[in-house]
Amino acid sequence: MFAFLALVIIQMGILMIGSMLAQSNAEEYYKVHLIEGYESAASEMGSAIETNNWSLSDKEFFDYFEGYAFRHELRIELFDLEDKLIYSNLSNFDVDPNNGNRPPAFQRGVGGNRGDAELISDQVPILVHGQEVGYINVKFYEVIKTNDLTFFDRVSDVFRYTIIATVFITLIVSFFVARSITVPLKKVSHTAGAISDGDLDARAAINSTTTEIVELSESINNLGSTLKQEDALRKQVTSDMAHEIRTPLTALRNFFEAFMDGIYEPNTENMSKCHDEIIRMADLVDRLKDLAKIEESNIS
Repeated sequence: MFAFLALVIIQMGILMIGSMLAQSNAEEYYKVHLIEGYESAASEMGSAIETNNWSLSDKEFFDYFEGYAFRHELRIELFDLEDKLIYSNLSNFDVDPNNGNRPPAFQRGVGGNRGDAELISDQVPILVHGQEVGYINVKFYEVIKTNDLTFFDRVSDVFRYTIIATVFITLIVSFFVARSITVPLKKVSHTAGAISDGDLDARAAINSTTTEIVELSESINNLGSTLKQEDALRKQVTSDMAHEIRTPLTALRNFFEAFMDGIYEPNTENMSKCHDEIIRMADLVDRLKDLAKIEESNIS
């Protein structure tokens, strides 16, 4: 269960790092996208001047430029090649980059006090027939728009809640998975302990869908059955051998008691009978040795 949980935590950590990198790249893309927007504006302005034969000082171009900046919400300044300011709409925005009043940089989820936002400044040339006729001065602060920031926050929240839910669900699932494995194993272990203590009738009743656990249970049960059969066979062999050995010993005892009581004479015939019983008993002992060799050699 712990190994499974550790694996999920590692995967969630990788996912979280990937989320942070993705958000960072998204923020970087946002800044690059703004610069590209200004470059596109300069290109369109150059095309308009070229098409309409305007100059930077023409009122028609000035109206076009002002309308374009308004429609696209561009914070922009227009200069000619002599660095003369032709147009600026920076005063139309709440924060003017020229007066040094910088907005606070945003923390994720809150408008924070992480420090002043960085001022991004760049110059984008306006080209007419491949020649530069002026340039636009780009100034904007590295502050992500509220809607974009809210989107980033919601994405981060989704990842956080997903990670928490995944870890919680993993704990529950891994608990039941581990339990489904350990409970049958404990039953098998208990059965093996009972068999080792001499209870050869002990059996493991396992109801599991895990093939390995079922096979282990069947192996323990077969072991118990085999040991019980061998124990019964040993008892039967011991009983049979005791009976077989008792027969010649009883005969010898009767002969010697008869000799002592004077009923039989210790002649050659009677002594020959005693000798036959001794040979018979020796043969039984040899058979016991053969049984021991058979067991040692695992011969059926």
